[in-house]
Amino acid sequence: MIRSFLFLIAFSTLFLHADIQKDLQKHLPDILEKVEEVEGKFLRVQPFPNQGGSFINSVYLVTTTAGEEFALKVENPNWKNKKTLNEILSIKFLTEHTLIPVPHILLFENNLEVSPFQAEYILMNRLEGKPLNHEIDKIYRDRELYITLLSNLADILAELKSIQFQSLGNFSYEDGLSIRGIIDFHNYNCNESIESFSQYAGHWLNYYYREMQQLSFEGHPNGKLFEKYLPTIKQWLACMDLTFLDQPNDFFVYSHQDFVMKNILVDGAKVTGILDWEWSGSALPEFEQKTGLDFLFTNEDRALFSSLLRERGVHDFFELPSNNRELFYRLVGNIYALISCYEWIEGKLEHTAKFLDQKLEQRMVKNDENFDMDAYIEEKIKDLDFCIKKFEIIWRDSK
Repeated sequence: MIRSFLFLIAFSTLFLHADIQKDLQKHLPDILEKVEEVEGKFLRVQPFPNQGGSFINSVYLVTTTAGEEFALKVENPNWKNKKTLNEILSIKFLTEHTLIPVPHILLFENNLEVSPFQAEYILMNRLEGKPLNHEIDKIYRDRELYITLLSNLADILAELKSIQFQSLGNFSYEDGLSIRGIIDFHNYNCNESIESFSQYAGHWLNYYYREMQQLSFEGHPNGKLFEKYLPTIKQWLACMDLTFLDQPNDFFVYSHQDFVMKNILVDGAKVTGILDWEWSGSALPEFEQKTGLDFLFTNEDRALFSSLLRERGVHDFFELPSNNRELFYRLVGNIYALISCYEWIEGKLEHTAKFLDQKLEQRMVKNDENFDMDAYIEEKIKDLDFCIKKFEIIWRDSK
């Protein structure tokens, strides 16, 4: 079953490339003419090599007659306006306030009515270096080189964590740059300022409640399971005070939120670029390690990286959140797994491709012909039932 899904993704991606490349060939000459920094004329466009396997967006290499090379990122149409704008604002902020190597944006469009590709896009310079996921085996075999790499990555994370915000969310621009809303929720409007983890958790529960309702109606293979859990979440949303999830010392720092090898460019151990800031924004310090750091393979690697961060003033980076909060992460993670584990394509679930591409458990699905999907689902149900009971007990005890 999962094999056919992966074939569908590959086929639909190739079809998308073939289809949009006609529009790219047609409109890129005029687009490049508008950019003063481009010296040459349009020569060719092709799918960008060595992108690390992301299914979310299409990225193209644009070449001019002057030998210039640019990256053109064409946004997945499931997210409209906010994700492109968030990346633009993030890169602008980082360029002005940090030394972190990020792309230089030449042109962008987040208005579908104006875009000639019927999709949002960003045109930026091509950064030097190769994706770390293509280089890590060679680097990891050389301990000294690997330590140098970790030191350089620690410099970048330490700079990010020195930037603090009063609220939690992604970048917006309304009478100036602000943090507002969460762009993960493409079917659920969340435009308010979120000033506590409990508010954040409430939005996640609301989002999953609506998502499960919709997917159950559309015939998701786990629809009957969703119907089982919907009444519980509905009751929580109606009467549960989630402030027991907050901590008195909570603070929010800048987070990339996808700090993984395919988004890190290197030349040897030197970090030449950090890509894909579309999800970035303000988050709890604990969140970065939940969404990235796949270049750390062992406990020894994590201990080394933790010590490098401490030297740079970032303490307790790998400290676990409170039991209450960790349980909440585990609870929603199980829901997410039940939503994402099947071949739910055709835009019905925006996270599916990202989940399959990046989550370790789902790599097992792609690589292990003997993977037992039924047993996987049963394991998630069992743990979700445990989390729900435990969560309700902690909530009652907190009152």
